[in-house]
Amino acid sequence: MVRLHEYQGKQVLSSVKIPVPAGKVASTPQRQRASQPRSRNPWLSKPRSGSQAASARRIKFANTPEEAEKAAQELIGAEIKGLKVEKVLVEEKLDVAQEYYAGVIVDPGKKNRSPIIIFSSRGGTG
Repeated sequence: MVRLHEYQGKQVLSSVKIPVPAGKVASTPQRQRASQPRSRNPWLSKPRSGSQAASARRIKFANTPEEAEKAAQELIGAEIKGLKVEKVLVEEKLDVAQEYYAGVIVDPGKKNRSPIIIFSSRGGTG
């Protein structure tokens, strides 16, 4: 079974020409600053720990490279629900008109382990 983090899913989407926000993963505040997308938009830093759901509420927003670096310093090494943040996803903040949620899961309790596809017009972390 494959489990993808958000940044990995975005790499897959980008590789097949589906537009995603510009961004990179960084493991130190200095690399975070170097990873900032070349964009006029503000940035956001998302913590990457073992649980994406646990870290979704800790997203930091920044309007300058200095603010973004400070956000990374606060996030990297922090603990969220018992999991250490090792990296941050730094990407441009975009105005979003509509969010969607899509997922493919496999129910391990089922004998045939068939995939279940979920799609919702109510996107986001809630």
